[in-house]
Amino acid sequence: MRPLTLLAATILSTAVTAPQAASPDPAALAKSRQCFTCHAVDTTGIAPAFKDLAKKYTKDDVGMLARKLQNGGTQHWGDIAMPSARMLGKPLTDEEARALVLWVLRQ
Repeated sequence: MRPLTLLAATILSTAVTAPQAASPDPAALAKSRQCFTCHAVDTTGIAPAFKDLAKKYTKDDVGMLARKLQNGGTQHWGDIAMPSARMLGKPLTDEEARALVLWVLRQ
């Protein structure tokens, strides 16, 4: 096999078999992003319980809730505003924010 053909075949086989980036684990992401500082799954504290959020919101609200995680904003529940992920140390990607919201809605 000619060197150029061999190089092209190697590149193509690597591209086809390269592993896909893993989707974020929402529970681990919630923990690492300090969500549990204010939220809990079952009980309301500083912020609403995830189970209560899941009762109030639907999959139609995923975009709005994902933006709320990314950007923070005025309160939707009680008197405390939601801090942005950036304020807490690191911005959330769109995929991370969506994964977190969908996880909360499954609680």
